[in-house]
Amino acid sequence: DMEKIKRPQTPLPALQPPLATLREVATEVARVYTDAGIATDEAEYVQRFDSGMVNMVHAWCEGATFAELCDSCELFEGSIIRAIRRLSELLDELKSAAKAMGNDELFSKLEESCRLLRRDIVFASSLYVEM
Repeated sequence: DMEKIKRPQTPLPALQPPLATLREVATEVARVYTDAGIATDEAEYVQRFDSGMVNMVHAWCEGATFAELCDSCELFEGSIIRAIRRLSELLDELKSAAKAMGNDELFSKLEESCRLLRRDIVFASSLYVEM
């Protein structure tokens, strides 16, 4: 239900191989769904893994300011914040799964990802704070 980026940027060259891997895995998951008797349109399923915000989130994790993020795409500020917060929630779920599996290396990588993502105005408790 997220707002779509009208003119998504081409992913940075360093991000293209991981995105290709993601799409390959999504294709395989769609095939498994079909084999299990779950009606799935493979092309539609793979297309749901949209890369429109990849550059923006990468820039955020690299230290870009929120104003720079807003200038880099045509989304509303609230949509940017909501997307980054949902990504943070997903990382929390993945960390829990990694811990439950006993995969300390994956847990550490996800913890570092959370550290890079959770900063500045995006994770302020409120924009209406009295001083």
